Amino acid sequence: MIDIYQDECSKAKKSITQEPRPHGLMAAGFGDQIYTVADTEYKGKIWLWEQMEVENGFRDGILVTQAVEKFETLLQDFQWAITTFRRIGNLREGDTVKFHPTREDAVELPVITLERNSEGELSLELGARMPSRSDAWEAEQGISSGYTNKYMTSSHADIEGQSTNEDDDTRLFYPGDPAHISDGGTIEFWVPGNVLDPSLRPKVTMDVSIDPESNESLYFGACALQFKMAGLHVRGGNIIGWTPGSEVKEIDVTNWLSGQSTALFSGLSSAAALTGWPAGDIKVEVVVSTRTGHTDTVGSIMLLQGTTDETITIDGPGTYTFTTKWDAVPEISCTDLDCYLKMFAVIVNTLSVEVVMANEYEEAHGSYEEHPRLNVNATLHCWKRQDR
Repeated sequence: MIDIYQDECSKAKKSITQEPRPHGLMAAGFGDQIYTVADTEYKGKIWLWEQMEVENGFRDGILVTQAVEKFETLLQDFQWAITTFRRIGNLREGDTVKFHPTREDAVELPVITLERNSEGELSLELGARMPSRSDAWEAEQGISSGYTNKYMTSSHADIEGQSTNEDDDTRLFYPGDPAHISDGGTIEFWVPGNVLDPSLRPKVTMDVSIDPESNESLYFGACALQFKMAGLHVRGGNIIGWTPGSEVKEIDVTNWLSGQSTALFSGLSSAAALTGWPAGDIKVEVVVSTRTGHTDTVGSIMLLQGTTDETITIDGPGTYTFTTKWDAVPEISCTDLDCYLKMFAVIVNTLSVEVVMANEYEEAHGSYEEHPRLNVNATLHCWKRQDR
């Protein structure tokens, strides 16, 4: 951590907000779930409370972390604006520095803005950045996104859902009604092994669209929509009063994804062997990297199980995924490689969708099977939280 002393600054100004400091924060999440954070060292008789809402917030999910981070931000009610001609290398916005005021205790504060002019003078804003006019517009435009969404950035490419059976498009299904059971649509997601890496502080959201298969006019009326993953109802995925053609967006499915990072191998390519094979159909992901003395990353890797085999070409460091679904551990062989490999089992996640109409099909529309089917498509968006 870099230490900066006021004596070496040409300018040092402390700004303090005029708003009273809150003593507690009450965060409301999904349903009736509430989490509170408070300053336990406060001894006064009058407590000032702030309130916030956390979209799709659960006590076993993001509700607690977002409440704690928001409260810490509210308590940080000052900032320092300093300038110095001192040359400080490799300092970036978001880094933390330890500032030593002349007549106050030293404080550790994040670098909010950083700018060096042509004369070499470095200007820093430390702590809570002073709000500007543009912040008001940004807050208004993002008001429906929740407090922390501005600190979420994409961690992986979007994952498109696909039919669970290549010979039968399982995304197509008949809606149900009081006299008929919906056969439901199913799609599956093959999620990379490091999407749920705890170090990313991950969040995975799902967008779903359900449309009639054909252009034939049919009045569906109000419907009930239900999502399941791994056989469990997705919270926020039971929707009443939905009509086909209406997209459902930003459903938080982070806690409904099955474990993705089962390690199969980690080591040099010359000793590659797969172990710890989980049950069910598995795809294999491999991360190729170099180590000292082991830098040959151009070649191929073959997996073989019985009469089934697949070979992928490795053209340098990176992440590669076998497309074959394996139901038992395959043998592995590497050609022309001398590098470091990490291999993961990628476990499929299946989404089930059911639509139930409030009213029974009218006889004039024909038999149940002659009705237009619905087509479900879904996309997973993978996020990581970045530091402020």
